[in-house]
Amino acid sequence: EAVIASEDKSFYQHSGVDMAAIVRAAFRQFILHESSSGASTLSMQVAKELRGGTGRRSTSKEKVQDIITALRIERAYAKEQILLRYLNMPYFGRGQYGVEAASRAYFGKPSAVLTAHQAAFLVSLINKPALPDRSFARSDLKQATEVVESNWSDVLSGTRRVLERMREDGYLNREAFAKASDALDSSLRYEVVPRSNGCAVKDYFLEYVRVSYKDRLPLNTGG
Repeated sequence: EAVIASEDKSFYQHSGVDMAAIVRAAFRQFILHESSSGASTLSMQVAKELRGGTGRRSTSKEKVQDIITALRIERAYAKEQILLRYLNMPYFGRGQYGVEAASRAYFGKPSAVLTAHQAAFLVSLINKPALPDRSFARSDLKQATEVVESNWSDVLSGTRRVLERMREDGYLNREAFAKASDALDSSLRYEVVPRSNGCAVKDYFLEYVRVSYKDRLPLNTGG
């Protein structure tokens, strides 16, 4: 529910492509000359991942290819199968892919028992993986404590955005939203387990290298 509310609210209504979202994105880009995003459905993002395009900007030709592939995916698979594929796809930081691995890495428990605010936290990391552990911030802050606080402020903002979308789409009623919001401010920071001292400590940099060089070097095959 958190993924659908945040990434593709019309997932169960469209057939792979959200034409209204595409028209809005095109209007912002070509008429208003603004940066556009958010037109890709979950099926289109799966299509992009299948062609190895995750982590870089797609060309116009590739976007058309993703649309065609998404339509084919929707005809071949049930919505639940597509959603499951997507849930196992994103990189969340700490060397983990998929919501189950991320749930154990950040909260030390299976995803089936996550609370609403914890689920929203993980979904917010889809577009900003490893954000709580980064040693740098969006600004030019230099002090480590300032960087930590700046990143955590971004974590709270992203998580709250997911919760608000869940409320807007009816996945959370007023009482559940209030409870999740309170937990977000009072306990989330203490619920996230410290990262390990293993090889995933600088995983955000390793992931940057993997995405940058995976088409030229055999980085996805181990070694």
